[in-house]
Amino acid sequence: MKTILLIGPCGSGKTWVFKKIIKEFNLNINAKIKSIYFKTNKKLSVMGKYQGHIYDGSDRLSMSIMKDIGYLKSIQESNNMFILAEGDRFMNKTFINKFNPYIIKILDDGSVGREKRNSKQTDRQIKTIQTRVSNIKENKTVKNSLEALNTIKTLINENS
Repeated sequence: MKTILLIGPCGSGKTWVFKKIIKEFNLNINAKIKSIYFKTNKKLSVMGKYQGHIYDGSDRLSMSIMKDIGYLKSIQESNNMFILAEGDRFMNKTFINKFNPYIIKILDDGSVGREKRNSKQTDRQIKTIQTRVSNIKENKTVKNSLEALNTIKTLINENS
């Protein structure tokens, strides 16, 4: 396993998990491969823009990043890079088929997280993403973002 995909409802804590991973694993290099931004230490990379905004992470990536996924995969293979991805931008067949990620699904409904960040997402947006999350077959379910964090840390350490 060289790729982990974290999925869950809006506000369930996916970006929070990755911010913790970035800090704990010293992912202090900002990098870009074509249209895909990420934080890395050259062996472990978290896809997304993390610059201290409330909506950091994959939400800040272009919707068109899938055109560059093949190139990202070749970079991953040639550099033996461990990739972490989260959220809506990566919850699609193109990414899943190309990377065959270990998928972790957060079961938390995200309501507390959306309220905490004063989310302006419509009920329709929230429901659409929840439906997409429900339709993806996961390898593991976790109750909340803290459990997701601990699971990912264990997987990184076991596969490094």
